[in-house]
Amino acid sequence: MVIRSCYAIFLESFNLELGPMNMLPPYSLFLQVTSMTSFYDVCRPTNSLMNCLNTRAPRECINLATFRSLTLYNNDAFNYLSMYAAFEYICGTGYQEFVNNEECFLRSVNDISLRQRVAHCQLLIDAANPIDVCESGSVNVQCVRNAYQWYCGPQIAHGMCEITVNFIRRLDVLDLNCLGELSALCNKTPSKKLSLVVIMIIVFFGAASNMSF
Repeated sequence: MVIRSCYAIFLESFNLELGPMNMLPPYSLFLQVTSMTSFYDVCRPTNSLMNCLNTRAPRECINLATFRSLTLYNNDAFNYLSMYAAFEYICGTGYQEFVNNEECFLRSVNDISLRQRVAHCQLLIDAANPIDVCESGSVNVQCVRNAYQWYCGPQIAHGMCEITVNFIRRLDVLDLNCLGELSALCNKTPSKKLSLVVIMIIVFFGAASNMSF
């Protein structure tokens, strides 16, 4: 499997390897090894991973079903997908805004108040009801943006919002029109009022997400 071979090379950069049955290592182990690594040191192997995947596998193959086939546990599949979605943005379009605010972002990972604020969010996923999913996604991305606006300011707020949209994009449950609307919300002036009803994946650096299908 092309995706598995690309990840094997990627994991070597962190002195990790595929486990039994050529599965990705438990996400908790991956997180432990990489979570405090600088964006610069993470993005070099990540960009190599992206290049390997983009040249050898169709873009639509990078989805939840693929990560379920590469992991032993459902939460690991969600987390590896969220990591991919996060660093697809962080190591690409969003690189400068995250590097500029790296200290605050790393501090936010262990901030209990921010985690609690973000953990109240909920993204409802039901492929049979795309309108409801789009509305839920709208609440979700604005909640994430406002939470990080409060903690780190506008650049990280925008970046985390775009990462959330990218994760939703990778779930393959919304059309391009809705995804465009969600991305546009990331560029709006943050609302002073906020309904805290979102689950956000604390991507890459955070805890496991609780998503329901």
